[in-house]
Amino acid sequence: MLGSPPRVNRASHPFLRYDNTQEIAKLAEDHGFQSRAIAMKNTHHAKMTELLIGRDLSWID
Repeated sequence: MLGSPPRVNRASHPFLRYDNTQEIAKLAEDHGFQSRAIAMKNTHHAKMTELLIGRDLSWID
């Protein structure tokens, strides 16, 4: 079970989620963004991973 995310000011750390593919990770890196694979569950509760993309993802490590 996943715990609660850390409390940070999200306004200073905008991020987005996207498909976890090598092409998207490279595109993010090429444009100066960091990315992390994160565990997700979709609408049907199937486990999957997505990329979390942002300029500073140090709060997630």
